[in-house]
Amino acid sequence: MKKIKSSLFILTCMAVIVSMTACLGNDDENDIPYENLTPAEKKTAIQAIKGTYSGKVFFYNPYATTTAEIDSTEVNWTVTETDSLFQTNNIPVSIFANYVDDMNHKNILQAGGNVAFQTTVHPNNIERTSDKVYYLFSLKDDNSLATTIQHEGVPHSVTINFANIIYFYDSHNVSRAYFPYADYWLNKFMLRLYVSSIVIDGFTYDIINSQKVKTFTFSGTK
Repeated sequence: MKKIKSSLFILTCMAVIVSMTACLGNDDENDIPYENLTPAEKKTAIQAIKGTYSGKVFFYNPYATTTAEIDSTEVNWTVTETDSLFQTNNIPVSIFANYVDDMNHKNILQAGGNVAFQTTVHPNNIERTSDKVYYLFSLKDDNSLATTIQHEGVPHSVTINFANIIYFYDSHNVSRAYFPYADYWLNKFMLRLYVSSIVIDGFTYDIINSQKVKTFTFSGTK
């Protein structure tokens, strides 16, 4: 897994309290630079994002060389037009070992191979700037990935749960709510999730209330 430079982190997988698009709790409508999509625009958005992508997934690594504690690994995924399905089959489950404390649990996760993940994206908004048009998508609720890992001859059940909503304090100490979301612009696709909990053989790690980085972000191109 390749360590990423701070500049790439800023551009692609920004710190969780900075400039996230899918935001609630904002009383100033001028702070929301996007419009609702018409039915025709929703169809256009789905047609635009369909395809096969290659890129990276960015995740928490406390041993990363940057203060952001973010690392990355290469992944591929597809988005289909008929059912708006985002799907990837090559997430290394070992990357979640950074979230758990028990050494036995770390070893279990590190023994795992690639796992599949899928979710459904729903076109909601369009953001227009002077030279770009971004399509913004919400995700279905209750996203998770589950697998069974064989470690030292014993099967272990592992489930990674992602949050439906997460709260952060902004620079004015105001609590704001963020949702998982995706955006698309000129063959560039980004999908952001937030790790909520990890369950290994019935033992739950509460990530959402920890100090660990929770963003789990796919970023790539067709």
